[in-house]
Amino acid sequence: MKFKFSLEKVLKHRQILEDLSQRDYQEALSVLNQKQNELSEMLLKVVESRARAEKLEVQSGPGAVESVKQIHEFIKLQDIRIARKQEQIVEAKNLVEARQEILRQKAMDKKIIERLKEKKRLDHLDEERRNEQKETDEMVSMRFIKIEDQGPHE
Repeated sequence: MKFKFSLEKVLKHRQILEDLSQRDYQEALSVLNQKQNELSEMLLKVVESRARAEKLEVQSGPGAVESVKQIHEFIKLQDIRIARKQEQIVEAKNLVEARQEILRQKAMDKKIIERLKEKKRLDHLDEERRNEQKETDEMVSMRFIKIEDQGPHE
């Protein structure tokens, strides 16, 4: 007799929920990585701008003072953008952690059903072995009874 798990639909449903949670987690992680990359680019632009401002401060040519002022203004605004981006990163990290916890819970829910399925499968195999042994014992008993009924051959 073939093993049939009565909660197979529940297991499939939980697998789907886990897959969806995995997708949501990966999307949140992707957003976090994107924001971190954007922050890195912003920080790099500030470093480059400061280096340019230092070079211009050393040079005292026409327009150098105005260029340095523009660079400092850019750096001030970039610092504000960086602070905002850091806040966004904190929010994105919180979202990633929340999605990771949901994914962990969905995986545990699925694992519980998988363990139950495996236990039921093993129980089914044990039952089949017992039934086969019982049939074998009955066949041996029947042969022994037939031999006794026939009596000794002289």
